[in-house]
Amino acid sequence: MVTHEQVTAYLEVSGGKYAKIEPKRPAGTHQLVVKSSQRSAPGLTVYKVPRQDKSVVMAFCFKLKENMYYPVVERDPATEKAIVKVVGPINQPFEGFPEKYLFKIGTNNEYGSLCSVAEPNQYLSVSEEVITLSTNPYLQFRISLNKQANRMASTNFVLPKFRPLDHHRLMRNHRRRKTGKYQKSCSNTSIHTPVPSSSGHLL
Repeated sequence: MVTHEQVTAYLEVSGGKYAKIEPKRPAGTHQLVVKSSQRSAPGLTVYKVPRQDKSVVMAFCFKLKENMYYPVVERDPATEKAIVKVVGPINQPFEGFPEKYLFKIGTNNEYGSLCSVAEPNQYLSVSEEVITLSTNPYLQFRISLNKQANRMASTNFVLPKFRPLDHHRLMRNHRRRKTGKYQKSCSNTSIHTPVPSSSGHLL
């Protein structure tokens, strides 16, 4: 059986909100929504899934009352339009994730987009606190580690991250260039390779 790297996390939306699943009508179905409290966010497992072209995509598994649910993107049988829906409960492990379960991350500083692998022109978006689809990248998502739950997890689980531009630091360096202090400080500073931030933000 294929074992995918996994980590416990939160799917965060800018503005201090978090993705969760909740029941909806008709009974027995669920939807993906965003709420303003981290406490209301359920357990979320993020699976890191490598592909044949060496790219890495993600699958998301939400836990609700001991059951596991997955957001997927597929075609509505009635309208043939792409939709995002929650499937489950699915409580057995996957041998391999079908494409409809997978999302590709596009980063933009602190936040980024989540694009469907099955429907490459469809992105997760938020409308009236419900997660839907859009044809435009919605650069408001971030995967945040649940540090307490991951104390024993592998530290090798790393996603691409672009650090935000530090304008204050640029201004300080500009002033130091004028005074001659910048060149001196550079000569005393070794060059190092950037490493992932310890802030717990993976996206």
